[in-house]
Amino acid sequence: MGVSSLLKVDRFDEFIRRVRAGEEQAATELVRACEPHIHRAVRYPLRYYGLDRVLESADISQSVMAAFFRRRVVFRVKLKDPQQLMRLVVRMARHRVMDEVRKHQATCRDRRRVAAPNACPLEEFVAESSGSPSKIAAAKEMIAEILSRLSTEDRLLADLRTAGVDWASIGRLRGATPESLRKRLARAIERIYHQMGHGSLTKA
Repeated sequence: MGVSSLLKVDRFDEFIRRVRAGEEQAATELVRACEPHIHRAVRYPLRYYGLDRVLESADISQSVMAAFFRRRVVFRVKLKDPQQLMRLVVRMARHRVMDEVRKHQATCRDRRRVAAPNACPLEEFVAESSGSPSKIAAAKEMIAEILSRLSTEDRLLADLRTAGVDWASIGRLRGATPESLRKRLARAIERIYHQMGHGSLTKA
């Protein structure tokens, strides 16, 4: 569904053979078929991260397809059908966007504060520490320290939740299940909290 007629299943094996043989027309057809899927996959994350001011979906598409041929992905991956091909290029596109996000954050650190309720153990820690101004201040300092120790990938997850993006949307953005991402962030926070010499954020 939504796949170019050029990549119909009954012609797919022959089409891929043409691409692998270096046929220019086949390569052009492949790019034209993949581009709309890439554009749809990256428009939202580019807009969310504010990268749409400096990058367009076409830039990501061109970069991904160039990498697809440069890295000879079509030779290294056994492509069974058009849907698998589309999933592959969309995954490459999402990774490309996250590469750009990391570059952006390296020069302009995100200033959002953790505030979304019930997102992960960090927010629970804040809620439990909100009994007095001194405890709130201590909690904020603790959160800042934990965030500074998170890996880039885990920090991105925390930032998305901070912005109020639900786990289902994050899952679609990252190409993973919401529950796996939620658990990943919770484990990362718990590990750092323990390394800082504290007990556990998880209630018994």
